[in-house]
Amino acid sequence: MRILNWDYAMARKKVNLQWISNKATRRATLKNRKASLLNKTSELVTLCGIKACVVVYGEAESQPNVWPSIPEATQLLNNFNVVPDNLGNYKKTLSQQDFLRGRISSLHDMLVKSDLESHEHDTISSSKRPSLATTQASLVTLTRSSLTSTHWLRGRSRTWSNVSIE
Repeated sequence: MRILNWDYAMARKKVNLQWISNKATRRATLKNRKASLLNKTSELVTLCGIKACVVVYGEAESQPNVWPSIPEATQLLNNFNVVPDNLGNYKKTLSQQDFLRGRISSLHDMLVKSDLESHEHDTISSSKRPSLATTQASLVTLTRSSLTSTHWLRGRSRTWSNVSIE
């Protein structure tokens, strides 16, 4: 039987994100996390074929750390600053107003569809009542709304059958 050492088997503790008051700990954390950030960015560029840059201003450093290089980062940032002018050219870019209009339109379509299905269901369930031939009833006994619903349902069925034939 194997006994696990739980110190190594458990996941890392959640880091409390707050200012690190100890200067030596803060510098060590910056050094480690900056190296990790640059490594992850390099991996993203390699694996996904994207363009990325990282600019890190250290606390006591006179120059910022720039990855991959200053000219490449400058070019990428200049391209990024041009994007808002060309934002309308992108296909899937929506303003909040356009998004909400589209959402309202789709919800309206869903409501209309639901109303139609409900109307069909009501008409079909009312048409499952005993037929005129079996009950010997006359057309006078049918209500105006049931006649209208039956007429509407037959018209709709005819429309759908014409569409499917074409």
